[in-house]
Amino acid sequence: RRSKKRDFAHSLTYAPPSLNVWMSVNWLIYQGLRGYGFFAEASQLAGRSLSLVETPGFHEYFNPLPGEGYDPNLQSWTTLVLDMLAAEGGNNTLI
Repeated sequence: RRSKKRDFAHSLTYAPPSLNVWMSVNWLIYQGLRGYGFFAEASQLAGRSLSLVETPGFHEYFNPLPGEGYDPNLQSWTTLVLDMLAAEGGNNTLI
């Protein structure tokens, strides 16, 4: 049995099943939820996405359990979380 730590190893970054969180994928899911009228679920995803970025910054991908960010800090696609916040009307009660 593999440990949870290994599941997030850099060597497995792109290998399915990847358990990492990629903000670009969260953004696509967020758009789909809103498009199908699941506004509460989309808002929850936006809040969770924001909480991943708040402490470690704009990394390429994240370990969702401790909230650690990996690879480049200042990764541009992670700024998609700002688009989610804008769609939420700047709601700062997401977390």
